Amino acid sequence: MADNSAMKVTFRDYAFFLPVEDLKGREVVFTGTAKRQITSVADQQHYAKDAGKSEEEIQAITEPKEEIRFVANGIVLK
Repeated sequence: MADNSAMKVTFRDYAFFLPVEDLKGREVVFTGTAKRQITSVADQQHYAKDAGKSEEEIQAITEPKEEIRFVANGIVLK
């Protein structure tokens, strides 16, 4: 995001996916719905595991976190 913070983006009904390799520096435009949400420790640990984080990094997650979540229904890579 503009302030260098991160935002988790999922895709409506898991209908499509976006490869995450080689996205650095690319502009991504998507449409959908954004909302603030509390993410549980279990969900954060699950996402960290999926992202290939170490067991030490996963176990360091001990608090729920408020974050912006975005459910996309369309996306364009420029």
